[in-house]
Amino acid sequence: MPKRVVVTEVSHWHSAYDASYLHILRDLGCEIVGVSDRSERIAADRARRFGSTPFTDYRRMIEATRPEFAIALGRHCEMPDIFRFLVEAGVPFVMEKPWGIDAGTVVSLARLAAEKSAWVSVPFMQRYSFWAVTAKRMIAAGEFGRIRIFSSAASGRRCSATSNGTRRGWPTSRKPAAVHC
Repeated sequence: MPKRVVVTEVSHWHSAYDASYLHILRDLGCEIVGVSDRSERIAADRARRFGSTPFTDYRRMIEATRPEFAIALGRHCEMPDIFRFLVEAGVPFVMEKPWGIDAGTVVSLARLAAEKSAWVSVPFMQRYSFWAVTAKRMIAAGEFGRIRIFSSAASGRRCSATSNGTRRGWPTSRKPAAVHC
């Protein structure tokens, strides 16, 4: 298991809340050698809370710390640049979905990772949670009923979903938003 780990863009909800990557890394005994965020205040806060070094530029953090692994978070429109940098730097990483704001970008990133034989993963932890497993069992048994609305408990925002799995409200804009569906 890698011991020297960094986390990019720690203002992302999953850094310390919900998925709580920083808590998990600390509990596993990993040394969080750097945290980055474009907000100096947030980077300093997360570094203080988790015994790390703050950076406002993920590139500088990677070059300065030489991590064994990265948790890559960030705004959807910035994820492709973070992804490419980590692949080129040879740092294995987990990156939250969606990796970009359109399918073409995501496909090109997947190709880059394959071409470079990079170790890249997308965490789908919630798919294996108690609630997801229970819902899947109920759906398979015909006990769940028709799914029409998905409500995110984290954001309180709702996305309407169609029966073919497409969603409305997906964040495809480069404009910063307070929450994503």
